[in-house]
Amino acid sequence: MHLLKVFFFTFFLAVLQASVLVPIFKCLVFSPHIAVLFLWIYGRSIGDRTLIIFAFFLGLFFDALSNTWGAYIFATVLFTYIYTILKDILIVRKESYEFLFIIPLLLILYKLILFPLVSLKTEVHFSIEKFGISFLLEYLSILYLYRLRNKTYEEA
Repeated sequence: MHLLKVFFFTFFLAVLQASVLVPIFKCLVFSPHIAVLFLWIYGRSIGDRTLIIFAFFLGLFFDALSNTWGAYIFATVLFTYIYTILKDILIVRKESYEFLFIIPLLLILYKLILFPLVSLKTEVHFSIEKFGISFLLEYLSILYLYRLRNKTYEEA
């Protein structure tokens, strides 16, 4: 996917997440991070440095919305960097394993690291129900984006 398309759609999904999902979940931490997923899934074609730069600006956008003093920048860049290392080190025979196991595991760790960081600045009450619903929606988003990605690559 072209660099500008990845940039545009990532930030479009970030605005959509902030405007639609945050009012439903009442907190940015518990809302599904579809923009981060899109960046990880479609960012494979843009290079690691560019992916980390996009992750920085995505985290900056979320920090500006939630006034969390860099918590989203830290978590988004850290886990995007870990993702780039894992996708280079782990040679997965089937790409579906990466999308079904590695990305969801990183996403759970991302949320578990992000929650205490955001709790330092704002009062957020942990709810296993919101966490579970959010993760379920993110997992369904991974499956949909993976299917959409494979469909676009088969057509090209």
